[in-house]
Amino acid sequence: MKKTYTLIASALIMGLSMTSKAQTRYLDDVGSDVAVIQDIVYGQNVGIITQSPVLEELKMDVYHLEGDEAIINKPVVILLHTGSFLPAIANGQPTGDKTDNAIVEMCERFAKKGYLAVALNYRLGWNPVSTSEDVRRSTLIQAAYRSLQDVKTAVRFLRKSVAEDNPYGIGDKFAVGGYGTGGYISLSLATLNDYESELLLPKFIDSSAETIEIFGQPMPYIIPDILGNFEATDTGYMPVDTDGDGIPDTEVPLCVPNHIGYSSEVDMVFNAGGALPEISWLNAGEVPIASMQNIYDADAPYAEGSVIVPTTGEFVITAFGSQSVQEKATTLGNNIAFEGLSTMLNDATYGNGNGADNATIAEHEDLNGLFAMITPVPSSTPTACGFQAEQNAPWDWWDNDMYGAIADAYQGTPAGTMGCLALLGNPDMSEEKGIAMTDMMSDFFTPRVYAALISSQVPITYGCTEINSCNFNEEANFNDGSCISLFELNLTVTGVNEVLMLTTNAVNATIVWSLNGVEIEGSNTEYTPTENGNYTVMVTDEEGCSLSADAAVSNVSLTENILDQLSIYPNPAVGFVTVNAQENIISTAKIFSIEGKLLRNYVVNESTLTIYKEKLSEGLYYIELEINKQIIKKSVVFN
Repeated sequence: MKKTYTLIASALIMGLSMTSKAQTRYLDDVGSDVAVIQDIVYGQNVGIITQSPVLEELKMDVYHLEGDEAIINKPVVILLHTGSFLPAIANGQPTGDKTDNAIVEMCERFAKKGYLAVALNYRLGWNPVSTSEDVRRSTLIQAAYRSLQDVKTAVRFLRKSVAEDNPYGIGDKFAVGGYGTGGYISLSLATLNDYESELLLPKFIDSSAETIEIFGQPMPYIIPDILGNFEATDTGYMPVDTDGDGIPDTEVPLCVPNHIGYSSEVDMVFNAGGALPEISWLNAGEVPIASMQNIYDADAPYAEGSVIVPTTGEFVITAFGSQSVQEKATTLGNNIAFEGLSTMLNDATYGNGNGADNATIAEHEDLNGLFAMITPVPSSTPTACGFQAEQNAPWDWWDNDMYGAIADAYQGTPAGTMGCLALLGNPDMSEEKGIAMTDMMSDFFTPRVYAALISSQVPITYGCTEINSCNFNEEANFNDGSCISLFELNLTVTGVNEVLMLTTNAVNATIVWSLNGVEIEGSNTEYTPTENGNYTVMVTDEEGCSLSADAAVSNVSLTENILDQLSIYPNPAVGFVTVNAQENIISTAKIFSIEGKLLRNYVVNESTLTIYKEKLSEGLYYIELEINKQIIKKSVVFN
C-alpha cells in the first residue's frame, strides 16, 4: 500500500484557462500608479569620496504599487546605477545616481508588476587619474568592494524590516540588477564569496616597487581587517602613523557593521553592461544571472578584455563580460531557470531585436540568459568635440542642456564642451529612445526575474510504503497575484478513508478538490475520500494575494522519514560524491543531465553509493534514487 504527497508551487499558470481574465502578477503590469519613498537610510558606513574617511548615510528610494499595501510577500528588485564609482558630473558623465532616468523608469516598471523596487546609492570614490596602474586597479577594486558591502547591507536592512513590522510588505525573494558600473557590482554579488581563493589571486595583489619598498612584500588590494568583511558586519581599521616615527599609533575605521544577524543572500542578479573582474569567481550552484550588453562595448569587454577609465582611456584590469559570464553560467547549469525563455525582443529604435541573429554576429550560441545588443556603427565624421563611440548605454537619457551647463562650470571647460562629449556615446539620446530601450530591457529581464524568483520552485515529493506510516505538514509561501493553482496536494489513497485538511490565509479563496482530475462538488478545507484514487486540492484567489498554506492528513503518525535520513556529500563535489540513506536501502540510482538525458544507471541494493565524476563535465546533474520503493530526485554539482 502506498500514499504519495506532492507540494507544487505552480509556475506555468498562464496556460490554465482560469488565468485568461487576469494578468500574472510579477510578470505583467497589475496596476499603473506607483508611489516612491525617497532617501530611506538603510545604513551607515565609511566613505572616502572627500579623500578622508567620513561616515556616510547610505540611502535608497523605494517604489511600490499604490493600493498594494495588503500584499505582504512582495519580491524585491534592487537597481544599481552606473557612474564609474564617482559622482555624476565629477565623473565626466551625466549619470551616476539612484535618480538616473533609466533607473527610475525601470523601478517603476517593476513596481507596476507588483515588486518592491529599490533604487540604491552606494559609496563612491577611487583614483582614476593616478599614473600608477596599481593605484588605479587597487582603488577601483576597493571601491567595488565597498559598493558590494553596501548592497549586502541594503538586503539585510530589508530583511530586518520584515522581522520588525514589515513596512514595505516584502517576502524573502531578492533580485539585484545593475547598469554599467552597477553591472560590475551585481555580477560580483552573485559570484564573489571566498576571500582566500578569489581575492588572493595574483591579479589582485599589488606587486609594485612602491608597495614592496613600503611594506617589504606584495600586498593584497583587499584586506578584510582594513576594509571589513564581505558582508560589512564587522569593523575594519586602517593603521595610521600620526607622529611620523614610522610606527602606526592609531587606527582609523574604514568599515562599521550594520544589521548583524540577517542574511545578505539574493536569488538572482542581472546586468546591463559591466563585467566580472575574474571569471573563476563564477562556480556551479550560484544564483542565475541574466545579461544584456552591446557586443561592441568599448568600456567593458563583451567577452574577455580590458577595462579602461572612460574619461582617460587608462587600463585598469582584464575582466570578463556578458558573453563569458553567460557561457560559463549556462555550462555549469546555474541558468536552468531560464530554459525556454525567448531572446526575441522588440527593438523599436534600431530593429535589432532578434537575439539569435545578434548572437550569430557576436559569434556565440543563442543563450537563454543573454541578449546581445547591437546599435548603429558610430559615424566616421568627427563632431566638434571628437568622434562618436559605441553606444554602451543606449538606455540612458538626461537633460543635456542642464547637464552641459553644470558640467562645464564644474570642469572649467568652454561652454558646450561637456554636453557635446556626453553625446558621443549616445548621439540620438532622448527620452523617447530611453523609454523604448527600457521597454526592450524590461521584456528581457522581467521573465528571467520571474523565472528565478517566482516560478523556479521545485516540486517536493513525500512518500510512504505503508498506510498510516507518515504525516505531511509543510508550509509553502507563494508570490503570484493571480493565485491560480498556487497550492496543490496530490494524494493517492489506497484502501482507507482519511480526512484531508487544508488551511490557508488566502483572501476570498475558492478551494476545489478533484478525484482523478474531476472536480468534486461542495469541496471545502476538509474532504473525506470515499474511494481509491488520486486526489488534488487547488486554492484560487483572483483578488491578488500572497499565500501560505498548510496541508495535512489527519489521524496518521510519522514513523519514517526517508528525506531526513538521506544525505549527499560533498555537494558541490570535485572527484566523487557519496549518497547515504542511513537505515534505508537504495535499490537503484540514475544520473541525468540538466537536459534530462540518462547518463548512468546503477543497481545498488545498499544504504550508500559513491558516484565518481570520471568523464562527467563540470556542472549540474540530477540523481534519481529508488529508496524503499519510492522515487526521490536530488541535484548534485561537479566542479
